[in-house]
Amino acid sequence: MYLREATDKNNYLKLIRQSSTSVFALAITGLLIFQLIIAQQAKAEITAVNASTSSNQVSITSSANSQINWNVSQFSPASAQVNVGSERGEFISASGNLLGLSSVPLQATRLVQQGANTLFVLPESLVIPRSIIRLVQQQGENRFQYRRTFADSFGGNAVSAVATFNISGGSVASELIISRVEMKFDNDKTRTIISKNDQIKAKALINYQGTGLLDYSWEIAKPPSTSGTPIFFPIVSRKQFLMAGGMVTLQSPELSSIQAGDYLVRLNIGQQGVLDKIALHYVVNNNTTIEGTQSALTIQEIHVQKPKLDIPLTSKTEFVWQPVSYAAAYQIEIYARPIKEKLTRNEVEEGPLTGVVVRSDKNKLFIGDLPKSHLKRGHTYYWRIVAFSSKGDLVAKSKLKAIRY
Repeated sequence: MYLREATDKNNYLKLIRQSSTSVFALAITGLLIFQLIIAQQAKAEITAVNASTSSNQVSITSSANSQINWNVSQFSPASAQVNVGSERGEFISASGNLLGLSSVPLQATRLVQQGANTLFVLPESLVIPRSIIRLVQQQGENRFQYRRTFADSFGGNAVSAVATFNISGGSVASELIISRVEMKFDNDKTRTIISKNDQIKAKALINYQGTGLLDYSWEIAKPPSTSGTPIFFPIVSRKQFLMAGGMVTLQSPELSSIQAGDYLVRLNIGQQGVLDKIALHYVVNNNTTIEGTQSALTIQEIHVQKPKLDIPLTSKTEFVWQPVSYAAAYQIEIYARPIKEKLTRNEVEEGPLTGVVVRSDKNKLFIGDLPKSHLKRGHTYYWRIVAFSSKGDLVAKSKLKAIRY
């Protein structure tokens, strides 16, 4: 009996030792498998990223849209559910400066196969703000990049790719040229009479070519200086970035009307000093407001010497005219069709398509390519030369003539 009990006890202890060994072996095996999985996952990585765009051309005149497909290649040594994504996009200048961010995240999830490369395609509808294009222009460049950095859920290496965009619609290196200026008060008159403390503003309609920073100031001369040599003081100075040619309207602040007398207001543009010689004239009256009229000065005729009739408009076509002694500036204006000398009450004079502002000390000019960019080949246009006094009055003009471009 005692012998049997001892044998059973030995068998029981042996069984316990065998069970402990098996559990230990299973633990070791599980640990090894876990370490192998971790080792395999650590080797998972993004191997390549590239971008394909629907269009890589953007206009300098407006915001742009582009459809981008981000193609991300990911390798995994084990079958798993993998997430690939990018937190944000970055607008980068050609010189490497950060221009702005897109905070829209991209993400895609797929079941990947063991030991295989899997392609993730992440589409993005990108809106390129005009402010980004403007920043690129200000840096004197005509292209920029949009960059994204992608990572996967294994936390491995992150890989970046870029989409490159070119700016079209004008030259970034083109000089900003003021081609035409029309100044008037907000009642659309060039001379006016108001009562004390009445509100009045001036405005300037400016046609320009090229791209650049417009640096300007509104200036005013008050009585009694306007009875002799006017003394101008700045009202406000501003800067405005202009793009791709076109037209812009500049508005003055409220003009002084506290003291009775003659006032002059002018626009002083840094790029083109001719405009600081042209002024609008208004009178502050002690009595009730009187409707202003155009200057009573007789409009003199400007005699044109060149070009002769039937000479086409080319880069070698010279414009020459007889000077006007009291002109502060000239302006060559080109119209799409003939204009009327006199308008009925409901008619509004159509403005010129383009033109060139000329200093008063010049009486000849070749029209460059920028003003002619508003014209079409094979068309007939109509032109004239006008002269303004230092008070902004139209003092002389030539007859309207046709010219073929």
